[in-house]
Amino acid sequence: MTNFYMIVGFMLAAYSIVGNDSLQTLGTFLCSNSHRRWWELWAFSSTVMIAVILYGWFTYDKDPSYNRLNKVYEKSVSLVSAQEAIAYAADAVSADPIQEDILAELNLLSEQLAATKLIFVEEPARLDDSLSQLKSVSDALNTRLKKMDIPHGQFVTVNAAVGKVGEVMATMEIRRDVKSFISWKHLIPPFALLILTRYGFPVSTSFLVLITFQPAVLSSMLTKSLLGYVLALVVAIVVYKAVVGVMEKRWRKEKDYQVHPLWVVAQWSATAFLWSMWLIQDMANIFVYLPRMPELTWLLFAVAWMVAVQAFIYYNHGGKIQKVVTSKTNTHDIRSATIVVVVYGAVLYVFKIQSNVPMSTTWVFLGLLAGREIAFALSQNKKKGMKNALRLARKDVVKAGFGLGVSVAIAFVINLV
Repeated sequence: MTNFYMIVGFMLAAYSIVGNDSLQTLGTFLCSNSHRRWWELWAFSSTVMIAVILYGWFTYDKDPSYNRLNKVYEKSVSLVSAQEAIAYAADAVSADPIQEDILAELNLLSEQLAATKLIFVEEPARLDDSLSQLKSVSDALNTRLKKMDIPHGQFVTVNAAVGKVGEVMATMEIRRDVKSFISWKHLIPPFALLILTRYGFPVSTSFLVLITFQPAVLSSMLTKSLLGYVLALVVAIVVYKAVVGVMEKRWRKEKDYQVHPLWVVAQWSATAFLWSMWLIQDMANIFVYLPRMPELTWLLFAVAWMVAVQAFIYYNHGGKIQKVVTSKTNTHDIRSATIVVVVYGAVLYVFKIQSNVPMSTTWVFLGLLAGREIAFALSQNKKKGMKNALRLARKDVVKAGFGLGVSVAIAFVINLV
């Protein structure tokens, strides 16, 4: 049954997330290349996607999510109770010189526990060896404890510390891979995404999917995502007001036949860059349903399904979410679309190198489009234009905020079941 949940969950998540989020990346590309055959665009984006996934799998020790799931796994195991129990036990025996050996082994237990947690998060391939070492240290302490005649109070505190470490080890065994804990409730988020996407809501899939697997990642994800919105908004205003505003006015007066062929090369290159940055950020939302280190058969299945989903999206010209893009000023112009892509890609790149905490690319995208509209309004110096720009920005934020609220509510309800 586990494989069934993993396969269905992945297929639904890939369809929902690619259908919802990828239009943020490829929407302007679709608009400005609507005159081309759909399969040409599909072949281009699928080639980039396959290259990014394979590179991640080979480079990050079979992790196509580019370590973006590390935070989820880190939050799934807490050492607080165990470390507190060890510290309390150490205090209990530290005043007794006879118990120096037990104190030394408690310190060793604490160090090995921290090392095992680090390996659990960053090097899962080595987890079995690290867990074995931790168990050896724990068993040695337990054996010494039984052989020595120590005061009852000390015995109880040290034994409690050993028990807490055992609980952490058990949790690591369960949470080490999705196949150990996935259930029917993890299929709810992609179903919810299908419904929300059907009505055109720009939902944050990162929040909906990843919080379901681990609610503790909410605060770090929310902070990074809101920072992304603000940064994209500011960068878009500065770029479009200072550099692009004048050119945009001219481009809107020109005809398509006046576009230099180099703009086509520039846009396709920029789209490949942005698409790869988006994939690196959002693959965690999809691959969370597969083994943490998927073997080649799992990888080939994943790639084949995602390529098929891409074909469906291109064949249907983007669906309802595409309206978020087409409602914005001049997104059909390849030159204007290229600027959107470059700015968006640059912002995602900044957050890619800043940390591997997952984030909502939806909020970055909406910040970019809002800043762009505001910059146009500022260039025109018209109150009506600014009013319309703020109205569009507010409309997108309200929709995204609604999607965020629904995502968080669903995730927390699922975890209470």
